[in-house]
Amino acid sequence: MKVNYSYLFSNSYTRENERIAFEAEVNNNEADKKLGELFFRVINIHKTLEKYRQLIPNIENTRRNVHTTIASINTYRMSISKAEAEIKRLKSATDDELLPRIQCDRQTISDYRKYLADHEQQLKEQDKELSAMEAEQEQLRERIKQGKFELAKE
Repeated sequence: MKVNYSYLFSNSYTRENERIAFEAEVNNNEADKKLGELFFRVINIHKTLEKYRQLIPNIENTRRNVHTTIASINTYRMSISKAEAEIKRLKSATDDELLPRIQCDRQTISDYRKYLADHEQQLKEQDKELSAMEAEQEQLRERIKQGKFELAKE
């Protein structure tokens, strides 16, 4: 006796439908049990593939965030450099009216250094998050290739 089980899923990543189906040859007295096993097998396959697919945009978004953070860090470093050069230039002038400008530039440098430190910390966190997601994706990829679709209990 043959037992068939299939299920049509909506793929959340591509917005397309996906069908997972199994057919098993069983004895008459095992049909219900095998059907139940096939049901859970299909659900596990779907969950594993869905988890893998969900990682793709998350990784892409985190990579974009890393690039944006790096650009901000570079901008702050350049701004600090320019402000320091401006202070040096203004200090060489003898005009006392430039002292408030120097103080303003010093405050700007102080603010930029704080922003820079915040962004450097943010970059470390983003790198850690990205590494974890990429490791999880690679682990899922290997499990899928090996046909291991059981996910850890959530």
